Amino acid sequence: MKKLMLTILIAFMGIVNATAQEVDSLQTQQSDVVVDSMAMTKQNKLQRDFDFLSCRFEVTEVMNALSNFIQEVKIGSLEILISCYHNSFSYDLYKTWKDNFNAQTELFEGLKEKVSSVTVSISFQMLLSDFSKEEVDILMSAVKVFATQIDSAESALKVYEIALDMYGR
Repeated sequence: MKKLMLTILIAFMGIVNATAQEVDSLQTQQSDVVVDSMAMTKQNKLQRDFDFLSCRFEVTEVMNALSNFIQEVKIGSLEILISCYHNSFSYDLYKTWKDNFNAQTELFEGLKEKVSSVTVSISFQMLLSDFSKEEVDILMSAVKVFATQIDSAESALKVYEIALDMYGR
């Protein structure tokens, strides 16, 4: 009977030892899954942040280009108006300003294309990325500012053209 009990006890300890090893193996696998899950979550958050910052950079870059364009056109208009005020007509100066106007008009067309491509890119990123409501609001307000800046640039070009016509008469 002692031998039977001893045999059962040894067999039971062997089973317990094997079960403990399996549990330990499962716990290790579960901790690996948790670590992998945390790494993926962190990677997804970093990717979303990168996407937002990339969109924000593109928006800022185009806004600055439009602002600089508007200021350059306004400065050119003021130069022409000052020359009109002083009644000093120079055909060479008129030709230079006319060429500048044509170049500014071409630049403006390029800027409008850039605005539309950035707007499409931002819309596409908003669909693909999991931006927060605040981030979406920031990007959408920037798109609305684009429309205002385009209108301001068109107005500045019209004023430049009117000043140029005044100077040419």
